Amino acid sequence: MVELGAPCGLYCGSCKFYLAEKCKGCKANRNVQCTIWQCAEKKGFKFCGECGSFPCENNYATPAIAKEWLDEIKKAFSK
Repeated sequence: MVELGAPCGLYCGSCKFYLAEKCKGCKANRNVQCTIWQCAEKKGFKFCGECGSFPCENNYATPAIAKEWLDEIKKAFSK
């Protein structure tokens, strides 16, 4: 079974490329051009949320992730 949760937290099952059968999901493709995937793989994490540096510059550089959402997470964990 393919895992459809990408390391960045996006759900591949709702992605237009996945739905159009042009992509099998980040984890299935071993998406080596994605900096978030590379980082999670290098650190041995399944998801960015496992990392003490989350959210980091890789997350903020990803256009598909809402900057406001990352700011809220950062604020909640800095208390």
